[in-house]
Amino acid sequence: MRSNAHTWLVNFVTLTSVDIPTKLLEFMDELIGKGLKRTRREIFLEALTYYANLRMHEWDPPIYRAHGRSRVVLVEVTALNQILGLMDEDGQLNAGRILGRVLKDILLVHGAVDSSKRENWKATLELLEKHGWGHFQLAEDEVFVTDAGLPPRVLRTCLEVLTGTPVDLLTESESVAVVRIGEGKRS
Repeated sequence: MRSNAHTWLVNFVTLTSVDIPTKLLEFMDELIGKGLKRTRREIFLEALTYYANLRMHEWDPPIYRAHGRSRVVLVEVTALNQILGLMDEDGQLNAGRILGRVLKDILLVHGAVDSSKRENWKATLELLEKHGWGHFQLAEDEVFVTDAGLPPRVLRTCLEVLTGTPVDLLTESESVAVVRIGEGKRS
């Protein structure tokens, strides 16, 4: 479900010149040379779109905000997983529920998205992906998760709260998890 960062851009206005520091141009050319991006334009539009989506104009270090008033803290994923690893299984499951409730509220208040409605599951997973939680691919009632930022059991209970339905963890490894939404018992 890798989202295209500039899908919301519909109408374009030509901007004839922008002064860009040489180091940034070299960085852009490096990305193009590695085949990660095709053009400087693509890089520029993607960066500006993320700037707008993350509301970076409202950032005032050390306070970062997303979705208006929600404060975010940038934490390295290894540190987060080590902290979660200090919790017993019940603590991890509760952490997932808490995360799910907070995200559900953010979606309702700032995006007017009810994540418990099946037609909104894709948008819900896209939000998680945009915020670095991993890559999500929805296929029927199964979600394939790669590069997850959270342990599978935490992610499972988070998704359970977000979708309002039981979620089974079908497969888990260090890099991949598969969950089924709507089956099994709630934890």
